[in-house]
Amino acid sequence: MKRVILFLMDLVARIKQFFLEDMWLTDLSRVSFFTRFYVRTSRIGMTAVRSYRQDKCGLHASALTYITLVSLVPMLAIMFSFTKGMGMQRLVLDKIGMEKVELAVPNVEGESFEFKVLMPVVDESGAVVSEPEGFAHKAPEAVQKALIGIFTYVEHTNFAALGLIGSLMLLISVVTSIAKLETCFNIIWGVTVPRSMLRKFSEYLIVLILAPLVFVVVTSMNTLLMSERVIGLFQDYAGTVAGLMFFLIRLISFVLILLTCAFFYMFMPHTKVRLVPALVAGVVAGLLWFGVQWAYIVLQVGLSKFNKIYGTFAVVPFFLAWLYANWSIILLGGELSYAIQNHKLFRTSKLPETMPEGACMLLGQLIMYEACKSFDQGENGWCPSLFGLKNSIPLRQLRYSVETLCRAKLLVEVNGDTYSEARFLPGRSPSLITLAHVEEAFRESRTVEARVYLKLLPESYQKEIETFYGTFAKGLSKVNFSTVAPEVSEV
Repeated sequence: MKRVILFLMDLVARIKQFFLEDMWLTDLSRVSFFTRFYVRTSRIGMTAVRSYRQDKCGLHASALTYITLVSLVPMLAIMFSFTKGMGMQRLVLDKIGMEKVELAVPNVEGESFEFKVLMPVVDESGAVVSEPEGFAHKAPEAVQKALIGIFTYVEHTNFAALGLIGSLMLLISVVTSIAKLETCFNIIWGVTVPRSMLRKFSEYLIVLILAPLVFVVVTSMNTLLMSERVIGLFQDYAGTVAGLMFFLIRLISFVLILLTCAFFYMFMPHTKVRLVPALVAGVVAGLLWFGVQWAYIVLQVGLSKFNKIYGTFAVVPFFLAWLYANWSIILLGGELSYAIQNHKLFRTSKLPETMPEGACMLLGQLIMYEACKSFDQGENGWCPSLFGLKNSIPLRQLRYSVETLCRAKLLVEVNGDTYSEARFLPGRSPSLITLAHVEEAFRESRTVEARVYLKLLPESYQKEIETFYGTFAKGLSKVNFSTVAPEVSEV
């Protein structure tokens, strides 16, 4: 027994050593293909999990869960209102698996109509005779009630009655809710500049309009391929491979979910995300999403046990947990796409992903020097990703400093679709850029906080600090990068 315990302790220690040290030190150019694939995959997975914790994605998932509860109905109302205006509401209902029933006598709430979920038709023995199209009948009861409530809300939505201000407020609430999701992805990717408000309105609304249309087209195609006529053609002409063809057709909805996730990871961050990282992250997130849906449906059976504690509200905490799990998976997929796209830039550096402003300012001086040196040597731009790879500088530190200099117009991007390919040049002549300009670019990002604390000091201290700081800035302004670069390059 003692040997088993010692063996397990040694195994745990070796696994820990591998993930924390060894895999980062492995030279991938000197190992076999399978070892290289294993180490690279381990690096990507470790980076994604570590970044998930560092970026506080669990907290963001909680916030998104709350935002979903607040904005889901208005968001879907806008989406389905467009389909209703185009005369496609009945088609959307059919594809979801619902119907609108006109009532001869108004119900208790005074409604002359109601929405129902189409259920399978069973015979006396309980066997299913026919199954309706769509997914609504397979969804949990809470989701079915939510769908009925949403379509009832859409039926009563009257943008003319809301007026211009009311309609704008509804649109703004939806756009700001989606903007929170963009903010989460921008944090993951280290992007500090979000989309402009005009781009948010235009791009978000286009997606909201196209989403139900794409859903209808894809589900209609799936229905057509599974029709009796098409099945008969497959059996006549496909022969022995007909079974394989039917299996592939049934995968259409599954593939649609994966492609939706991939599009999500390419669209939401305000940066260029390559197709392969987005697809891989979409596949992983899609598989995890299906796992969560399966667990949610299976665990519905045991929900009755919680009725003793929560009563009729037992479905609420269960639904919140389901939403939180979904958002956690989506954000984990975002971290995975980021790790895949930038895995070559991760090295063994022990520096944290974030650092104090003073260190960022010194890194900014280094970046400005390198960009000016690249300009003086006639190169086509300075590449931050190669510089970070060579000097083991964490990617997000480097990106933050570069974007700070770009906002101050000290650096300009000259080419590159992605950050790993981007190149930069000085925003003006190196002789016109001083050390003081770089220092001011980083100081401006904390000016408000600095002034608040400065005012808390006695007035005499304030004057002394401002005097000495002015002398310091004046000294920095005497040194420009046309005088610094040659001296450093000669050493």
